[in-house]
Amino acid sequence: MSTDDMCCECRPVQTTVVPTTIRSACTAPYVYRKSCECHVMCSTLGEDCTDVTCKEGCFCPEGMLMNQKDCIPAHQCPCTDVSGAKREFNEMWYQSDCEKCICREDMTINCTKLCTLDCNEGQVLIEPDGSVCCYCEQITTAAPFSTTAIFSTTPSGSPSECIGCFDENSETCHEPDTSWRDDPCTTCECRYKKNEYALTCNQTQCGEELECKEVNYTFVCLMKTQLKS
Repeated sequence: MSTDDMCCECRPVQTTVVPTTIRSACTAPYVYRKSCECHVMCSTLGEDCTDVTCKEGCFCPEGMLMNQKDCIPAHQCPCTDVSGAKREFNEMWYQSDCEKCICREDMTINCTKLCTLDCNEGQVLIEPDGSVCCYCEQITTAAPFSTTAIFSTTPSGSPSECIGCFDENSETCHEPDTSWRDDPCTTCECRYKKNEYALTCNQTQCGEELECKEVNYTFVCLMKTQLKS
C-alpha cells in the first residue's frame, strides 16, 4: 500500500522547557521585590501602604528609607527648620546671628544661643531670654545714699543673747565686723563703735526710670526697659 492511500493524522510534539531567570534592573543599594509594596520615605514615614499605591519594583533594603536617591536609616531622616527648609542629618546652620542649630536623630533640631561679645568699659552685657541676641548697653549710674541706725547690745525688741547688731526687719543677729546684703542693692555692715554696735546700710537709689541690678557681680542702675529685654 502506498503512502498516498493513508490519511493524515496529528501527533503530539515533545518540547523541552528551558528555565529562565528574570533579573531586575535595580542598582545598589536598591533591591528588587516582586510583591506589591510601597516606597517608605522620611516624608511618608508611618503612612499605610494600600493596594492603590503599592507596586513591584526596586526598593530600599529592609529597615532603610528612601531619601532622594539614597537609602538611609530611619533615625537619619532630614529635619525641617522654622523656615520650612530641609536640613540633612548632622547638618549645622545659623538660625539667627547668634543661634546655631544642628539636625539630630529622629528629625529633632537642637539650637544653642551663642554670645561672643566683649563690652567696653562703662557698658554692661545684656543677655535676653528667648532668641534675641546678647548686646552691650551703656551703664547709667546713680549715686547711692546711706541710712544709719545705731543699736545698743540689747536694743528694744532684740533678744538678750544677740551680741552684735540685731536686724529687726529680718530678725537676724549679725556678728561684729561682718557685712551682708539685704537686697541686691543694699549693703549693710555691723561695727563696734564707742561701746555700742552700729548697724549701717548703704542703698543704691536709681530713681523712677532706673532699677538696681547685679551684673557680673557689680551692682549698677539700668533702665527698666533693659531689664525686660
